[in-house]
Amino acid sequence: MNDCYGHEAGDFVLQQIAKRIAHMARTGDHCARFGVMSLLLSWRTSNLTIRLRIYRHVSTKPFAHP
Repeated sequence: MNDCYGHEAGDFVLQQIAKRIAHMARTGDHCARFGVMSLLLSWRTSNLTIRLRIYRHVSTKPFAHP
C-alpha cells in the first residue's frame, strides 16, 4: 500500500480497518497497531464462524481515500 499510494494512504487504510474492527469488538477484545503496516488482534473467541464474519466485515468494502 505505502509503496504504491504513499504513507498517507496506508495510514488512512489502517485507520479505516481499525474503525471497522472497533465496531465489531466486544469487551475484552483488543486491537493495536503493530509496526508500520500491521494490526495485532486479540479476540476472545476461537470460533471460525465469528472470525470469518469479522474478516468479511473488514475486507469486503473498498476504502475511499478523501
